[in-house]
Amino acid sequence: MLSRARPPSLSRLISTPVLALAASLAVFAFTSSGKAQTPAVAAPTLPAPLPRSTPAPASQMGSLTLSAQFSGDQGAIRRGLEWRIFKIMEDNTTSLVQRSKAEAPAFTLERGDYFVHVSYGFASASKRVTVGETPIAEKITLAAGALRLGATLGDQPVPRAKVTYTIYTPAPGDPEGHQLASGIRSGEAVRLAEGVYHVVSTYGDANATVRTDIKVESGRMTDATLRHRAATVTLKLVETPGGEALADTNWSVFSPGGDIVQESVGAFATMTLAEGLYSVVARHAGKTYARDFKVDTGHDGDVEVLATGGQ
Repeated sequence: MLSRARPPSLSRLISTPVLALAASLAVFAFTSSGKAQTPAVAAPTLPAPLPRSTPAPASQMGSLTLSAQFSGDQGAIRRGLEWRIFKIMEDNTTSLVQRSKAEAPAFTLERGDYFVHVSYGFASASKRVTVGETPIAEKITLAAGALRLGATLGDQPVPRAKVTYTIYTPAPGDPEGHQLASGIRSGEAVRLAEGVYHVVSTYGDANATVRTDIKVESGRMTDATLRHRAATVTLKLVETPGGEALADTNWSVFSPGGDIVQESVGAFATMTLAEGLYSVVARHAGKTYARDFKVDTGHDGDVEVLATGGQ
């Protein structure tokens, strides 16, 4: 008998490719899960290049050379100058374009209108110039000089570290005027516009001051010496003359008019005072002690307050 082969069932025909597809997907899934998934990185965004101002063609540039001199034909200024060049814009505002500290700087500038400003210490001047095709040279005149200060105590120079100066410019109705410069030391040259200035010299940190008016002339160094009349004293509260100073003492020094001149705390109170009469009050352990004393120029020394009969 011939046996007739049975055709595969429909379920087998369907399941075979499905299983194969499932196996393929499983292999793909295993392969994909077996690797770390690296997220895509976006390309960095580069900043847009800043616009660059296009330099003007050489045909639109001009040359400006500058120098300065003292007024009154006192000659050229060789040092201490600072130049600033401001371009005048179309809306009449100004913009700083170049600067220099050279004696006679030469600038290459785009053609147009400019303000030239030069300073010499506290003195300054300015001028409007037009830069064109033809090179130009400008000489600016400054009515300026310099002031150099010193101080003496009697006939002896005051050490540089112990004295400072303050310079004031005149002001209507104000005997001192407006403060121009402070903290100036002896021998320091201060460049100023020509004119009269009020100078205060302070020796120490109390009331030893000297005031005077000084004229500064153009093109000249003015030297001025201020004479102080003062002395440095050290205050001590003692139980017996020449005894040991008592610590934790509060000190107050008064002028003859009753104004406080200086205050201090400690066993010793050292201060530089102008020549004259003073009163001192010492407070210690709840009691107050007082005495009068005199300051003579150049006579430094100790002032003892006896801790007896306190209130």
